[in-house]
Order: sequence, then C-alpha cells, then structure tokens
Amino acid sequence: MDAQKDRRAHVRYPVQFLGDCGLSEGTVTNLSRGGCAMESDTPPEVDTVVPLRVRLPSHEPPIEVELTEVAWTSGRCFGLRFLRLEASQATRLHCLINGLEYGIQMNKAS
Repeated sequence: MDAQKDRRAHVRYPVQFLGDCGLSEGTVTNLSRGGCAMESDTPPEVDTVVPLRVRLPSHEPPIEVELTEVAWTSGRCFGLRFLRLEASQATRLHCLINGLEYGIQMNKAS
C-alpha cells in the first residue's frame, strides 16, 4: 500500500508497538488506509518491521496491524507503512477512516 497517496485523517489515538526495546507506546497523529504517523519516546529505526495495536477512543477492541514498516523518522515522530493486516482488521480500519472522512466533511459543510 502506498500511504502517501491515501487521504489522511488527523487523530490522537494511543498505540502500542513491539520494537527493539520491547513493548513501546506512542500516539498515532494521522491515519490512512496505507499507514500512519506517530509520536513516541522510543521511535524505531527506519526499515524496522513492527506489529502495531491502535487503541480506539470507543470501547471497541484495538485495531491490530500484523506488520508495519518504519518509512521515516524525525526526532520523536515517525511514519509507518502498513504491510499486512488480517481482512477483518482491514475492514475495521477502512470503516474507521471512512467515518473520520465523513465527519470531517460534515464539519466543513456546517
């Protein structure tokens, strides 16, 4: 998936990822169907492949991305490309993004 071509929704979702330092936490700052940008005190290095668990503000279970790849880093910020999601997780992600896009468009129309 090419994350740069996907529309990005600005969010602030807590996230967990498994990196070289073990289980780490951070915040997703923008999200698309193909990837996300994050902030963390323990950013992984470029080209590192990590699993990701995005906790949603609702009481739903987290969205789990089996494999992501670190595309870039800048201080505490880094970008991830989604490489592999189970079909059910991909559907949940697409529904979330669609809902966020719809909400953004509705707010602009008001």
